Amino acid sequence: MRNASRQAGGWVLVVLAVALAGLAAVSQVPVGVAGAVVAAVAVANGVLAAVGTKRIEQRADGMRTRRELLRAGRRGRLPLVRHLGDPVTFGVHPAAPASDGKRSLPGYVRRDVDERVEHALTHDRYVLLVGESTAGKSRLALEVIRRVLPRCRLVQPTGPAGARVAVDTAVAVSGSVLWLDDLERFLGQGGLTGQDVQRMLEAPGRPRYIVATMRSEEYRKFFSAGSDVVAADTARQGRDVLRLATRVDVSRLWSQQELDRVREHAADSRLAAAVAQGERFGVAEFLAAGPQLLSQWHDAWAPGANPRGAALVLAAVDARRAGVHRGVPAAVLVAMHEAYLNRRGGLLLRPESLDTAFAWAGTPLHATSSLLLPEAGGECHLAFDYLIDAVPKDPIPGEALRALLSVASPQEAVALGEAARSWQKHPIARDAYLKALDAGEISALGPATHQLDGKAAAEELSRTVVRRVARGSADWYEARRIIAWQKGGSDAAGACAALDRLADQARHSLGADHKTTVRIMIDAVWWIFYRGDAAAAASRGAALAKELDLILGEDDERTIDAHEAVATITSHYAAAAGAEAAIALLDRVSALRGAADPVTSRLRWQCAWLMGKAGRHGEALAFWSQSVAASTAMDGPLHIRTLNARRGRADALGHLGRHADAVKEYQEVADHLAGLAGPELFTMDQVVTARGLASWTGCAGDPEAAVAMLEELAAKTASSLEERDVYRIGILARLAHWIGEAGAPDEAVRRLASLAETPFPDPFLSRRIRDGLTHWRDRAAGLDASVESPLRSA
Repeated sequence: MRNASRQAGGWVLVVLAVALAGLAAVSQVPVGVAGAVVAAVAVANGVLAAVGTKRIEQRADGMRTRRELLRAGRRGRLPLVRHLGDPVTFGVHPAAPASDGKRSLPGYVRRDVDERVEHALTHDRYVLLVGESTAGKSRLALEVIRRVLPRCRLVQPTGPAGARVAVDTAVAVSGSVLWLDDLERFLGQGGLTGQDVQRMLEAPGRPRYIVATMRSEEYRKFFSAGSDVVAADTARQGRDVLRLATRVDVSRLWSQQELDRVREHAADSRLAAAVAQGERFGVAEFLAAGPQLLSQWHDAWAPGANPRGAALVLAAVDARRAGVHRGVPAAVLVAMHEAYLNRRGGLLLRPESLDTAFAWAGTPLHATSSLLLPEAGGECHLAFDYLIDAVPKDPIPGEALRALLSVASPQEAVALGEAARSWQKHPIARDAYLKALDAGEISALGPATHQLDGKAAAEELSRTVVRRVARGSADWYEARRIIAWQKGGSDAAGACAALDRLADQARHSLGADHKTTVRIMIDAVWWIFYRGDAAAAASRGAALAKELDLILGEDDERTIDAHEAVATITSHYAAAAGAEAAIALLDRVSALRGAADPVTSRLRWQCAWLMGKAGRHGEALAFWSQSVAASTAMDGPLHIRTLNARRGRADALGHLGRHADAVKEYQEVADHLAGLAGPELFTMDQVVTARGLASWTGCAGDPEAAVAMLEELAAKTASSLEERDVYRIGILARLAHWIGEAGAPDEAVRRLASLAETPFPDPFLSRRIRDGLTHWRDRAAGLDASVESPLRSA
């Protein structure tokens, strides 16, 4: 049956491929790739069977035995906490043998936060320990469970597939404790939800408990302004789970009081050695041999040492950075590692054999951890988590992402798509999203449509999904929402009407507080704005925001989205008022959710942009500089979020009259983007950057160079951007302006007059063109310009 569905889906997609073979990507995808749609459709062959496939796979999952999905104790029963054995089997890093040869872990030394964890566990019943790798989170959590909950049954999923089964089991078993080491493995699409947590904690009978651990870096991915490996929907679902927990931070470095307690156990030579290094390393960190293993890995790159093994380890580390938090098959690591080895020198490093490389990487150091940890009987390998926090945040090679995609689950494919998109690997992002969608992962639909041409192919893909999902389901409404949004590209009024109808239906079917219903209503506000009625859009948005304040609360992300839309839309007809509204919203959200919350970070970006729009360029520059620093630390200097923040900073510099500095910043961003995309691709990020570079070059006193740069950009995008595309119109409008500045005002008038007569769906760009035309008519007539040309700056 599944094959039949795939075959039927293939026919429709072949028709789509033929119909759209000449189109190229427009939005967030490489410009000028003539076969982009055909390639995307080929990868998506079978997407028509998405939902049926997903249901079959879910039924297959349901047939697995509980023993496969949950860790069992003696006789196949859930173990009592008091009977738990070696902590290493529950995620605690092993330690070197003691001087007397005993291989057990050293005795436990209480941390300063032990009492806080005990109190949180007994009173709140859901505690999350957050800290760096080898901070001692897992050992601390297990020891607290043993002390506080010895008579509880331990429920531990063996992997991500067992998360929902584990919750169902914990709900059914009174007095159970759910153990989730490395919580990020169980979050995201198909994983735990906030409702799962509430259902478990509110179950009748004896109390249930949840104890989880999470590395700080993974926690930040869910609480940052977007993430290279966490898609928006995945991040929201994960945050719902994380916010319900009582968070306790566990420091990697130990306090003086903690070190004093360790000295009381100085008879154990391992603890004595750890205390001696206490100013440099944490005790748990030293016991797990984290620093030693990191040095061993770095030294292995030397010619004739173990460079192939080092490359295999880096491949496994990048797999975890890309969102694959499980053992990776050896064959995939082999396919990945060549890119890393070649970058370091390839054969000049005199790499060892593969067998020797895997043996070296998998050998424990002093009987502690190894660089690669075996899984699935040695067929798969997982990177030692200490290494993940220690590597630079460099882009992952495209070859490595491709290799990972070949074995990715639907959820992992979405994560890989986000990572590829963030580093300008758009063909890989497209294929990743389509693979996820082919397996029934509806959350990939929105990103997938952005990676197609944004119009005909994207609309057909969305309609295909609509035909396959249950009418009236949340997935059906989500797909219809995307179709309505796509319609607005050529018919803003039609998009408004479609979204209003869909919102009424969703309110009745899903409820006014459902996330998809709220998205539809906010989208309707935006398309009222895009059709040219900013005041009406702001009014509708304000009414919606007020309603959501009551239904969802002021701190809900959907409520904040509505308020943000109002501030942004207001700025288009009252720039100062819009900026003030955004700043007030930022202050309120920061107080409600914290400065590090992703919504707070996103609003900080929006404030920077709106302050620039209101002429407050000095304040905007300060905001952008903070964003550049934060994103560089979080994502690395080449991540698209960092590069976008640098563009914002460059614009602020330019508006402050520092034109040369703006040009320098834009040029550096352009060079980075070219290096990431490679010579065969020209992405929309490159289009926007080239346009800004040309504008500020003209402002810096070289209008002829600006004309040359914009003419080259117009020629480069002529075959890939449609005639009425707003990006292309924007390029041509700026070109006309700089032709005028270069000494040909009549030609500027002629070109802008032609553009002003061209119908396209952006009333605000139309207004800018009309203002620019008025400016150049005045100057062509020898008069002082009555209006400043808005086409001068980026």
